[in-house]
Order: sequence, then C-alpha cells, then structure tokens
Amino acid sequence: MKVVEKPNFKIAGIGIITTVQKCSQDLKPGWDKFMSRISEINQVDPSKVLGFCKATDKDDCSFKYIACAEVAEEFIAPEGMEITEVPKSKYLVFTHKGPIEKIGETYGEIQMCGVPKSNMKQNGLWLEVYPHNYDPSSNDSEMEILVGVN
Repeated sequence: MKVVEKPNFKIAGIGIITTVQKCSQDLKPGWDKFMSRISEINQVDPSKVLGFCKATDKDDCSFKYIACAEVAEEFIAPEGMEITEVPKSKYLVFTHKGPIEKIGETYGEIQMCGVPKSNMKQNGLWLEVYPHNYDPSSNDSEMEILVGVN
C-alpha cells in the first residue's frame, strides 16, 4: 500500500456541498462549470486537475467538494470561484480505472478494504487526481484517489 505525504497547497475552483447519496448528480454540473473556466486559472501543474473533498457532517454523510486545480500562493480567484488551502497530510493512494460512473464502486472498495487494511485513521480529506488525458467514459482511463490519514 502506497502512502504519500503532501505539504499544504492552494487550490482554486468551483465548490459544491453534497452528500454521498446525491454526489453523482451534483458533481457533474460543478465539473462542467469549472472546466469551462479553467483558462482563468494559472495552474501550478497543467497536466492535472483535482477534486478536493472535505467531510462536513458525518451524520448526514455531507461533504464539500471542489472541482479545482493547484494554484500559486499569491493567486487571486476570479469571481465565482473559491480559493482553499489544502492542509499538509499523509494520504493512502488508490487507483480508479474505468469510466467515472463506476467511481462509486472504487470508493466502496477503498472504504471496505483499502483503508481498514492500512490500520490508519481517516482524517476527512480526500483528493482525486485526474491527469490531462483522463477520459471519463473510457474503460482504460486511470486516475488516483488519495485518502487523508493520520
């Protein structure tokens, strides 16, 4: 099992508050809006975009999700976008292979098998790392899911 440590970094993007039950319908419009405006962001690494998740309420399984990209510390968000500082954290790294509509299955495997096998405790942070060539409809495309742990 791969564990990485990432320093704190800054992201800019479109935020959505949703729940585990509603995320499949709520996230696509946010991603569409973000991708239509990505040229307004001066990305630190243009080879990837990110999805940042932070748990907000464990009782109703809600979370804040930001379709985003990493930006420089001095970057100022354009109107309608938000800036967030992602805190330093250790992450367990998992790979999702296949179309985006099957990502829920990958998350289920991570929660049921991957994280428990690590003997680490989740800290409520999640990162999705999409390479520039990720095709959300392809069975062969791969992206990474990073689960924040202590």
